[in-house]
Amino acid sequence: MKKILGLTVAALLVMGLVGGGTWAYFSDPETMTGNTFAAGTLDLTVNAENPWTTGAISVSDLWPGKHSGNTTITCTNTGNLEGDLWLRIRGVTPGEGDTSVLGASSEPEAVAEGYPGAQTPVTNIDTLLTLNCEVDSVAAGLNNVTLNTANTTAWEKIKDNWTSGTVAIELGATLGTSADNNVQGDNCTLDIELYLTQTDDSSVLP
Repeated sequence: MKKILGLTVAALLVMGLVGGGTWAYFSDPETMTGNTFAAGTLDLTVNAENPWTTGAISVSDLWPGKHSGNTTITCTNTGNLEGDLWLRIRGVTPGEGDTSVLGASSEPEAVAEGYPGAQTPVTNIDTLLTLNCEVDSVAAGLNNVTLNTANTTAWEKIKDNWTSGTVAIELGATLGTSADNNVQGDNCTLDIELYLTQTDDSSVLP
């Protein structure tokens, strides 16, 4: 009887081990803490300014055939992502400039615009100013384009896959030799727009 009871207990113990899943296994866990995922940055600095607020081009002594001389705009990608740099000209607005010659004057500009009599101001200087546009001393797409045409031109990519170093944009303009007296004293204002985008992503351009 004792033998049978012992065998029964032994059998129950084996069944319990198998059914209860009490087998032990070796293990060695490892954990790395402090993991971080962070977004990179695109950050355009122009003429050592961010935001770019100073250094507007101002030329007041042009005559037919005269070039303004180039102004250098220095761009730096101070972020840590690769990007494409884009340029465009917008807001081109020709104007009379010196309006003191209008109304009752025999000045050449006034005569060219209909004095004496009903004067019709001619504000076409934007069609006579031709851009000089170079990027790192190489002619860019806006080179030799009149301001009125540049005003309707799409964004131009001037630096591709850019991460480090500077980009030098040289801008100037020449007053065409066909400019006549109605242009005397006239002026033209414009906006220079720069945009840095993630590489090969033009969809974010305004």
